[in-house]
Amino acid sequence: APAIAAYQEALKRKPDSVAAHTALIGLHLAAADNAAAANTQWTALQKVAPRHPQTLFFDAVLSEQRGDLKHAREVTQQLLRGAPENPQVLMVAGQVELKLNALAQAEAHSAKAVQLLPKAQGPRAQLAQVQVRGGQADKALATLAPLLQEASPSVDVLTLAAQAHLMKGDSAAADAAFAASQW
Repeated sequence: APAIAAYQEALKRKPDSVAAHTALIGLHLAAADNAAAANTQWTALQKVAPRHPQTLFFDAVLSEQRGDLKHAREVTQQLLRGAPENPQVLMVAGQVELKLNALAQAEAHSAKAVQLLPKAQGPRAQLAQVQVRGGQADKALATLAPLLQEASPSVDVLTLAAQAHLMKGDSAAADAAFAASQW
């Protein structure tokens, strides 16, 4: 709440601040139950900077969340033409393609994000999710290996590992991963 108030105050002083608008959108999205506030803030950003890459990025993110996958795909493709090495754009593009069941494209975007951020959990987990969905259990476990070696792997990572083990028919390893995710 204090951060939101500070950014809102910044916008009162400088209404065309793309940084303040995008920070507010990010804060609203992080709250998870504030999609309406994020959309409202994005509309305000679109009025002051309609062609700015951040405006387009959040257009893709919000469109994907609303289920407008065709529009989200169009916007992410446009963003990738201008920033093909941006891991955040690649992640959104990968998520959109996954939801559209375009697994090869989802894997390509997610794998590129992993190349750019090899130690980050988000890209690895997304790539493993695509691989599990595509029936590539061994590839998914290889993708997850660095995350599974951490002291406390996340529940999402353990769940993906369990699913991959189940695909391989290794119910003991799947049970162990599910048990570890139940802590």
